[in-house]
Amino acid sequence: NISLPRELLGDEPFDPEFAAYGWEDIELGYRLSSAGLKLVYHPAAAAEHLHPMTLADLFARQQLVGRGISSPFLSPLEPPRWFGAGRRLIPSLVPLLSALDGAGVPLGKRVLHRVLICGYYLGQLDRISRLPPLPPPSESAA
Repeated sequence: NISLPRELLGDEPFDPEFAAYGWEDIELGYRLSSAGLKLVYHPAAAAEHLHPMTLADLFARQQLVGRGISSPFLSPLEPPRWFGAGRRLIPSLVPLLSALDGAGVPLGKRVLHRVLICGYYLGQLDRISRLPPLPPPSESAA
């Protein structure tokens, strides 16, 4: 979260190219900092977001976050080695894991982390699959 005078944001503070939420605030902070605005972290200026969600909800949200990374300021990250197998296995396990989590069964940080990271990279793949194909190279470039 950031607090600053509205006029510093200009006419269009958020990049309209973002396909979904999840990065627009980071990209805005990057642009403000690059323009010379000094950003100061103050731990006492905390904000809490209360969004009760199931693990299935968080998985779906992470997919939206992965789809949203389209700004030239933010480049997609390389998926971890386990993602090749994880992308086939984890989505089918999410309903069961979400039910277990909702019932209070501790899943462990590693499982939760992998589920959320998998959702993020699935979102990236979905965004990339929707991009128009690159034009064929021109003969003059050969």
